[in-house]
Amino acid sequence: MDAEVGMNLSHSAVSSALVVLGVVGCSTSSADDGGDGSSADAGAAATTIATSGYAQECTTDRDCVAVVAGDVCNFCNACKTNAAIAAREAPRFRADVDAKTKLCDPNAPPVSCTEECPQRRAICEGAKCVHDDCKGGCAPRDAGSD
Repeated sequence: MDAEVGMNLSHSAVSSALVVLGVVGCSTSSADDGGDGSSADAGAAATTIATSGYAQECTTDRDCVAVVAGDVCNFCNACKTNAAIAAREAPRFRADVDAKTKLCDPNAPPVSCTEECPQRRAICEGAKCVHDDCKGGCAPRDAGSD
């Protein structure tokens, strides 16, 4: 599965399957009112997705897909990937994102995004899918690269 195809979602799906580059917001009134934040922390944990529970083994770059990990309630743009998993895990990852998105506060203000999508990808290095920020551009890798 191509990395970009694996994470391309329709506009409406992007709105409902939000994941963020970092854990921001999603707080509750107990944290905002000077509380200890424990309920906010619990809420954020329930809406946070990590890649550690997904397979990352690969033989070629095509075995990998770039994803966005973090708090699904604050996701800005699906193209701002920050992690990589095995492509075969993409359907399960998307289903988990959808399930966690349903736990977000429906009254929270929408996240505003104005940035363009940076060039990023998932590659296979040392038999493990890794995220490549493409510093200096995403030049094609040699056909023999793993």
